[in-house]
Amino acid sequence: MQAIAVRRRRDEPIDATELRGLAETAGYEVIETVGQRRAEDSTYHVGRGKAEELADLAAETAADAILVDDRVTPQQAYHLEELCPPETRVLGRYRLVLEIFADRATDRAAQLQVELAELRYERKRVRAALKLEEDAANERRTLGEFEASEQGEIKHVDERIEALESALESTQVVVEQRRERRSEQGFDHVAVAGYTNAGKSTLLRRLADDEAMTHGSRGANDDPSAPSGDPIVASEDQSAANDDPTAANDANSKHDDLAERVTVEDRLFETLETTTRRATIEGRRVLLTDTVGVVSDLPHWLVRSFRSTLRAVGTADAVLLVLDASAPVDRFETRLATAIETLTGRTDAPVLPVLNKVDATDEGTVAERREQVRERLPETEPIAISALAGSGIDTLGRRLDDALPAERVELTLPNCSATMGLVSKAYDELSVADVSYEGDTVELLANGHPAAVERLRGQAEELPESPAQ
Repeated sequence: MQAIAVRRRRDEPIDATELRGLAETAGYEVIETVGQRRAEDSTYHVGRGKAEELADLAAETAADAILVDDRVTPQQAYHLEELCPPETRVLGRYRLVLEIFADRATDRAAQLQVELAELRYERKRVRAALKLEEDAANERRTLGEFEASEQGEIKHVDERIEALESALESTQVVVEQRRERRSEQGFDHVAVAGYTNAGKSTLLRRLADDEAMTHGSRGANDDPSAPSGDPIVASEDQSAANDDPTAANDANSKHDDLAERVTVEDRLFETLETTTRRATIEGRRVLLTDTVGVVSDLPHWLVRSFRSTLRAVGTADAVLLVLDASAPVDRFETRLATAIETLTGRTDAPVLPVLNKVDATDEGTVAERREQVRERLPETEPIAISALAGSGIDTLGRRLDDALPAERVELTLPNCSATMGLVSKAYDELSVADVSYEGDTVELLANGHPAAVERLRGQAEELPESPAQ
């Protein structure tokens, strides 16, 4: 498919780089790029003269679509299409992103979220189209019949939106139960977030125990040559509807939510589902979740439609905010602001800014990007890495280890067979500092995820005459 890319701005530079990337991801070949610096026209979005120029260009090139890098109202799209050949569609930024989402959605939860976003878009489109009909009905004096029709169409859309929200909430109940269970098993939850195409999936693959990329030390207790058992490789929402919340709690058991390996492509929105991989960070067992990439200039209703995906950020113990350090200064600033805005209010966990792709730029640019991040996130120091080359990964691991929650536990247990099982579980789920056997008692000193520590204390209290402290 061939398309003409259009970017109109009143004051900002005319930069259609991201629009071209979105178009390519959606399957379009951009054959012409047209820019205009002026205020928005209420009829055509661009000025009348530029609209006619676009129509002529579409006819000349047999373009399948005109892609506008902005919000385009239904009325504007209608009027612009009226000037163009019948086969030429007019798509605004929101509609283009929705088409990409629809193409990328492969699991049930992602498909539900895409449909929800499309319905919210459709609701706005229907209301705008009905407004045009309302004006015509007023002229025909048939407003009563029109209002009945309007109420019926809007009610149908609202009912479907309500049904989708209910279905998504049901999947999230199972997802949350699964995450709580894994926290009790000693796993830390880390969300990998950031602007689309910043290298989140590459970083996930770099850190994951089950992926092919190699890197430096993952921690003193980790043996890269040792088998890791059956890794937890989960698309968190993929099989929630089919997952049994009462399934066995063994952290190394088979899981119904096994997914394929992480895909790493240089495309916008390569990741749409929340894919989770197991990693060992400084000896700690971590579940890394790759979330959908954010993009600027999207309406709140569209972002809200993907709250199920973004919920992984809200339940994480720490968030890695991945940023493309090689992006030009203005583009980096916009992407940084967009990513921070998306995270704001969604998490109370520590956010670690990660400057990725430092191998694709110079030290001066990296230093400049550090300062840009410090201005917006003054309480944390950015971590410079190359997920592709592996540089900075050890430093990232140490910083992440420091940010993750940990609780210390000291237990005095009876020296019996049940205690031996509890000590074995502590080795599986916590970092055990010391175990000493003194006559009739066993002294256990360990630390790890607070949920796992709390569960261990509860199990210790069930032992006979166990003075748990």
